[in-house]
Order: sequence, then C-alpha cells, then structure tokens
Amino acid sequence: MAVESIATRLKATKGSFYWHFTNRDALVVAALEEWERRNTADVIADLEAHSHPAVQLRELFHRAFGSAHINAVDAAVLADAESPLVAPVLDRVTRRRLAYLERAYSGLGLSPADAQRQALLAYTTYLGVFSLRRAAPGLISDDDLMVALEPLLSPRT
Repeated sequence: MAVESIATRLKATKGSFYWHFTNRDALVVAALEEWERRNTADVIADLEAHSHPAVQLRELFHRAFGSAHINAVDAAVLADAESPLVAPVLDRVTRRRLAYLERAYSGLGLSPADAQRQALLAYTTYLGVFSLRRAAPGLISDDDLMVALEPLLSPRT
C-alpha cells in the first residue's frame, strides 16, 4: 500500500504521515512491533500471572483456539512471512512463543526434550488450526476443537 493511500485512509496528509514515519517501511516495522507486543509479549505476561503451568496452558489454548474469529493481522503477517521486514519479527515471535510453551510444559514435569517436542506439537497445531479456520470457517466447533486438543493440555510425563 502506498503512503498516499495510507494517509487518505487515515484522513491525514502525506506530510503528517512523514512526520511520524520516515517511510512506508518504518510504518510496517512499527506495526509489526506493535503486533509482537500485543500478541506475544503481553499475552505471555498475562499468562505468567497464573502460578501453575496447567492453568497457563489451558488459558492460552482458550485464547488461541477458543474462537473461530481469524485475526486479520496474524493472517497478513503469516502470508508475508518471506518479506525482509516481516521475517525477522515473525522469527522472533515464533521463537518466543515456542520458548514460553517449553517452559510451561517443563513446569508440568516433562523433560527438556519432551517439553521441546510438546511445544513444537502445540505450536504447529495452532498454525494448522489457524489455516483450517481460514480455509473452512465453521468446520469444527470450539467445543469439539478443545476436546481434540485435550492431549496437548495433559501430556504424559
């Protein structure tokens, strides 16, 4: 999207856009950093307020899987994963989310290797469900999905 289009949609002048951002790429980077903060850093901080990893995981799963609503920003970020502006932020977010999941699964008593495998399974499940809901909205209900995901919430130690 061109700067002129962005300014028009915001009912601002092109000059006021450049007052805040040096160019379009600076806007994209700022938007990605805000997405990272809201959808990863803030979520993890909220979850870590719960003392037990089982409660953290259950809450995380309800947030991530409990709504058929597809976040348009997440979809756009994933669709543009190879962009030189998007790739480093998406890599950082993915690594941070996996590290959080590993800590939570370790807190349930899994060995480091098992916690890492379980975290990878949970995150790839999230990405798959995200894609499924984009491709076929309404195919699976929230309740049925949560039942199917129960093994991820109660891994064997």
